[in-house]
Amino acid sequence: MPLYVPRIPLLLAITLSTLAADTASGQTCKPPVAISDVRYLGKVDGNDRVKVSWSLGTGCLGSPGSVFQVAVKVTRRLGRMDEGSIGQAVSGSPMETTVTIPRGPLETDPREYTVSITGSGAANTSASAVAEALISEATSGGGKTFSEPALPSNPCALSAGIVKLAYKGRAAGKDKVEVTWRAKSACVKPIEGRVTVHVISSAGQSSHTATFPHPASTAASGFDVTASGVVEVPVTSTDSILRLVASLSETGRSSQAVSGGKSGSF
Repeated sequence: MPLYVPRIPLLLAITLSTLAADTASGQTCKPPVAISDVRYLGKVDGNDRVKVSWSLGTGCLGSPGSVFQVAVKVTRRLGRMDEGSIGQAVSGSPMETTVTIPRGPLETDPREYTVSITGSGAANTSASAVAEALISEATSGGGKTFSEPALPSNPCALSAGIVKLAYKGRAAGKDKVEVTWRAKSACVKPIEGRVTVHVISSAGQSSHTATFPHPASTAASGFDVTASGVVEVPVTSTDSILRLVASLSETGRSSQAVSGGKSGSF
């Protein structure tokens, strides 16, 4: 009688060729700030008002509640310069900000402007990893361990890797698999890990995906977190388990200084 070999989907087969490997990627906010319009609204309550229409560039996200400083410097008809600024909380994009500029009693109207916008932006980034363990490795000695992920060559990229895979038994029709992983970066803050576990038996495979948030980083600089979670995979066969395969999709966010400017005439 020929030996039965379970068929594994092509995607999983390709994944197995990179066992215990990790990848990293980084993104930045470019262009950072785009100023589409600067308009003089006239003299209001003894001061000048200037409305600035602006937006954050593609791939750049304002952190919720973050405040950007919008400053306008004007040059008046006789050459005098005055300046005003205001903080604008990020509420969406595009945005409109009205800046009040002090004006003396006998001052002339502004003719030219220089606008500068500064703040803190963020860009999403991700990393992935995969690991496999025979069921005998996952049940003995507390589980199978893997090499720690290394810091990527790009300091603003995110590195992640599965460091342990342990089978915790079967209960209530589910196989319980504990996955431990580590995520680190010099400037990217890891947010959460999405873990998929495949339980492979002689009859085929079953799988389940779960998302786990991270504890706070304890690194002196940058970010370095170790997280774990138990993925409960529904049992689809009473056949003996042969091996476990876990894949990790790690999400992080990098913060960076963001600025933009524009000069022109009213």
